[in-house]
Amino acid sequence: MYLGEGKVSNVVFSKTKMTGVLRLELLHKAVSDGRKIRVNNLNGPAKERGLTVLAGGEIWKLIQQDLADLATTNSDGSMTAFVPYHLTLANCEHYVTKWRYGEGFSLQTNALETKRIGEIVHKVGLAIYTSS
Repeated sequence: MYLGEGKVSNVVFSKTKMTGVLRLELLHKAVSDGRKIRVNNLNGPAKERGLTVLAGGEIWKLIQQDLADLATTNSDGSMTAFVPYHLTLANCEHYVTKWRYGEGFSLQTNALETKRIGEIVHKVGLAIYTSS
């Protein structure tokens, strides 16, 4: 998520730590490392939920709450913290939408839930059909 003042945040899952890794760094550093960056502000879904972008100070306050005393400042000036991570309850989209809009949500999770519900309905339908 672009945080303003040339700073970005990212949360990814760490298999070795079995937790989320939050990284705050300068945008030019993130792109100079050759990493691919996709910006998706989820403005449409946020608007559908009645949410608007928070002011920069509010975003920083929410980030600081999540970091508490977990953050480590790296030699390049970036910050890293291990944060709770759960695929459907606290993934990277949950974090960045919480910080950007004040309420965390994830379209990835919604798609997963929709697919899962569809599979369950299909299985139940097949069970009913084959038992009759």
